[in-house]
Amino acid sequence: MGTKFLSRTLTPRHYGDDWADPWKSLLLLRAWALWRAGQDGWATRKDCRVRELARQRGRLKADLQAVHLVPVQRPLLQSPAGEPLLLKWVPDIVADMTV
Repeated sequence: MGTKFLSRTLTPRHYGDDWADPWKSLLLLRAWALWRAGQDGWATRKDCRVRELARQRGRLKADLQAVHLVPVQRPLLQSPAGEPLLLKWVPDIVADMTV
């Protein structure tokens, strides 16, 4: 996947997470991983990667939806600091959820 954007550090405190159950941070890290896998066409070079990325995107969307009652309310993670990151890393999922 190359040598740039190799890691991402998120602290639960920044997103209003409880250290014992950092669910917001974990969802943000999963969003970052999806974004990272898509950089420079890495995920699209093999069919197995395309399938797995689609599966993981669906799983992330389902997990984000499970956090909310209908209708979905913004910010999606109930964290104003986390919202811009989701919009950067998975804008299509955010758009699908808030339509």
